[in-house]
Amino acid sequence: MDKNEEFLRRIENFKSEKSKLKQNYNMMSLLRFIVFIMAISFTYFLVKNPSIFILLGTILSFVLFVYILKIHEKISDRLEVANNLVEVNEKYLKRIDGTWTSFQDFGEEFQDEEYPYLGDLDIFGKKSLFQLINTCVTFLGRKKLAETLKKPDKNIEKIRMRQKAVEELKDKIDFCQNVESQGNSNELGTDPSELFNDLENTEHLFKNFLVEAFIRILPVVSIVVSIVIIYMKLKAYYWVIAALFVLHMLINIMGYLKVAPQLRIIYKIRKDLKSYFRILDIIENEDFKSDYLKELKSVLYFENKPAYRIFKSLISITEKLEFKNNIFGYVIFGIIMLWDYQCVFEFERWKDRYGKIVSKWVDAIGEFESLSSLSVIFRLNSHMVFPELSESGLVFSGKEVGHPLIGEEKRVNNDVDMNNKIFVITGANMAGKTTFLRTVGINLVLAYAGAPVCASNLKCSVVDIYTSMRITDDLNNGMSTFYVELMRVKKMIENVKKKTPMIFLIDEIFHGTNSNDRIAGAKKVLKILNENWIFGLISTHDFELCELESDEKRRIKNYHFSETYLEDKIIFDYKLKDGPSDTTNAKYLMKMIGINVE
Repeated sequence: MDKNEEFLRRIENFKSEKSKLKQNYNMMSLLRFIVFIMAISFTYFLVKNPSIFILLGTILSFVLFVYILKIHEKISDRLEVANNLVEVNEKYLKRIDGTWTSFQDFGEEFQDEEYPYLGDLDIFGKKSLFQLINTCVTFLGRKKLAETLKKPDKNIEKIRMRQKAVEELKDKIDFCQNVESQGNSNELGTDPSELFNDLENTEHLFKNFLVEAFIRILPVVSIVVSIVIIYMKLKAYYWVIAALFVLHMLINIMGYLKVAPQLRIIYKIRKDLKSYFRILDIIENEDFKSDYLKELKSVLYFENKPAYRIFKSLISITEKLEFKNNIFGYVIFGIIMLWDYQCVFEFERWKDRYGKIVSKWVDAIGEFESLSSLSVIFRLNSHMVFPELSESGLVFSGKEVGHPLIGEEKRVNNDVDMNNKIFVITGANMAGKTTFLRTVGINLVLAYAGAPVCASNLKCSVVDIYTSMRITDDLNNGMSTFYVELMRVKKMIENVKKKTPMIFLIDEIFHGTNSNDRIAGAKKVLKILNENWIFGLISTHDFELCELESDEKRRIKNYHFSETYLEDKIIFDYKLKDGPSDTTNAKYLMKMIGINVE
């Protein structure tokens, strides 16, 4: 099935589901109104002509109202999810047709000067890898994905475990999209540290247990006394009912300042909790085969109890507060039942038992999201494969290696074999030199993250990545473009002393200075980097560097990109070819814009 067709079909299915849910939602709205009027009517007759039967009718009508309210809310939640699923699949269509660059989340805040390759290889920022694949809806999910791309665990066995997890998730599109569809809560995208602090705070409302016990028992005593007086028709004691009602009101008023801070926390975290709960529920109901996914799922338990059930018990506390969100409910629950106190007491007990474990659960959710994002590339591109990780040597060898941010219809793939070599790449302007360097670099980033790479097959070593490509001056620190490039190259040279395996990607080395100094400097850099734990690629317009291939000790191999001319057009094939380039096109390009230098 064509990729577009698959996502279009899913969009139609979810739109149909939305339509049905909308009808159910409207029907329940009407039913809710009818039952509310019925409850008000029973209350009126209870005041006018009290009897046990009218009292029971009042209670039952209110219970029915609350039941309908919960059903209505569930339909509302399902409607929101269906709407989100439509948007999720529309985003996939944008990824396929190339309009994904309009996505608002491109992870700019994760850029890090300590890791220049993040900007050079378009890992974060506009038109970046993060912008393309990110499906995380939680703060920690985005952070986990960013850390995986920026500072992956380079233990080969751990990378292989992640590969198996991502491979399994690529076929679980319903699971991945269901998790992503829970992301309509803006709070999910905010730092949950405050949420964790609130839940880990075990300070209680009342330090004296007797005060709490009194407030718990009082509503039961008041209701029993009131029922007995009404049932026995002891009109002389109706003042007792009124007095109890006033006592409840005074307790609510006098304790408001003490209860309010806890209530604000409960109200604040409610939407967050519901979204986390739904994600936990989705994970709990999914079976996994890979060891890493099973290990992650095992974190979502406490005392053999699944996290989603524990979250559900907390959500039920927040939902109980809604019982008093209308006049009728406020009288019954807010005043008579002292509902705010009862809910806060339950909340405190929940925090005492589970508050400190929540951060681990949310962290595990983030890891599931990160892995799910890495599986996105599989659904966009048939030309993807998991790389084989070499445990020794300097290896980067692949067939049909391409750039994953370029659409399949425009992408040109190349075979590459740069094992233990340094490539000097020449070629005309716009011929594809820089894109090729980025192709190698971004595929290594994907490989180390445990993601598939853009190739028909690829074998690579696990090495540190150093780049000097997208160089700009730093006016704030008074550094020119040339000086910034020197600092990049300096880091590479410093790493030589550490003797840790590395790959370097240098685009048009020292282009900010004169040709004599540039050539001399480039030759010296290549000599320093000519160590058996280092390999890499360097692009240049200086053909003098191509002469270094004759020195066998240098491990240098020349490659180039070329162009052809057809009438007044330049045609690039973007194919990597053996040997140095023998063409230039700068004069031709200048002539095309009206600058004739002949």
